[in-house]
Amino acid sequence: MLGDAVERVPHQLGGRERTTTHQGEQFLRDVKAAALDSSLTERQIAVYAEILTLGRAQGHFVLQDPPRLIAANFVAMEDGYQMEVLAGRRTRAEVIAALSSYARAVTGHDPGATPGSATGHEAS
Repeated sequence: MLGDAVERVPHQLGGRERTTTHQGEQFLRDVKAAALDSSLTERQIAVYAEILTLGRAQGHFVLQDPPRLIAANFVAMEDGYQMEVLAGRRTRAEVIAALSSYARAVTGHDPGATPGSATGHEAS
């Protein structure tokens, strides 16, 4: 199922930590390390873009922006939220909720929606 594939993507690609420490800055200034980091980022974007394109083609998604832009935002948000978790500012559950909220907004798809409901969430 498409939702299962989306759930597995970050775990299959393997997370990486971007850090602003002196050591991290040296890592990304290293030409080889920077190239590896860029390659990983591009692969992550490509996987998300393909999922978004497939979901749109199958009628699951009504995308609000081009697939590659949404995909790049997913990757950037994952990286940023990873630092929030590591710093203790957010919990894993809060990050999942935030990423899910963004995904629902840009795809028009809510896997938790009840039949006949546009989003599955009631207005307050």
